[in-house]
Amino acid sequence: MAAPPNKTSQYQQIANAHTVQILNKTKAAEDAYTTLAGYDPIGSGFLNSFTWNDPTGNPYIYTNGAGEINFKGSPYSSLNTEDKKLFFIYLKKFIVEALKKYDSDYNL
Repeated sequence: MAAPPNKTSQYQQIANAHTVQILNKTKAAEDAYTTLAGYDPIGSGFLNSFTWNDPTGNPYIYTNGAGEINFKGSPYSSLNTEDKKLFFIYLKKFIVEALKKYDSDYNL
């Protein structure tokens, strides 16, 4: 039996895909913060506040309890469109550097 036809217009499909893309980026930014906030693999303690500048000089700032990672002085949710694009370029590297800082802080 054939599947029922999709009656959503191609324009609505484009809008729906865009919404999913925005929500995925917001979730990724939230996940990055909660990963750092909850990181304590051996019960040593929480990750201290941490600032790292990407290779272009843009600062990423993690502050425990802040709820979001700051980029260029603003939380992710307050960034303009261009800065939100830039935010993701080095986000993974920022996470790696933050975990290295954790290791250093707790002599791991």
